[in-house]
Amino acid sequence: MFSLHFHNLEGTLLATGSSIIWGFYWVINLMDERNPLIKLLTSFIIGTTLAGIYLLLSDGFKIDKPIYILGAVYTGIFEMGITFFLWLKALTLSKNNAGIASLAYLAPFLSLIFIYFVLHENITASAITGLVFIISGILIQQIKTIIRRRSDLSRLTQE
Repeated sequence: MFSLHFHNLEGTLLATGSSIIWGFYWVINLMDERNPLIKLLTSFIIGTTLAGIYLLLSDGFKIDKPIYILGAVYTGIFEMGITFFLWLKALTLSKNNAGIASLAYLAPFLSLIFIYFVLHENITASAITGLVFIISGILIQQIKTIIRRRSDLSRLTQE
């Protein structure tokens, strides 16, 4: 569990950087009051255009087997398109975005359950430790929210 070594610093920095960019994207996206479907479509059009420009200016990429394109189509439609739309819709309908956003942290927990029961892979101690931190963070956030609501309610009843 404590033997975390980064074998590829560039890859680690790219992954960390993408997480930071992703966080900014969601914060900016919450301030955008356009229709969630329009926002999503705009993001995908811009992303596809930028990726296309990059491919034209670089050596491009090689597809070993054309069937692999189906994986990209699946990812685009189901993992990126539909799920993003539902997530944006949930955020726009929610009164408490922080509460809804904390649900995203349950995804690793659900993934581990599927990995264990469907793929029959071992779950490491570090994964369990990470889950404990994730669940603890969600519980702390929920407890703070409950305390704040009770405090607000108490203040209102005293006035």
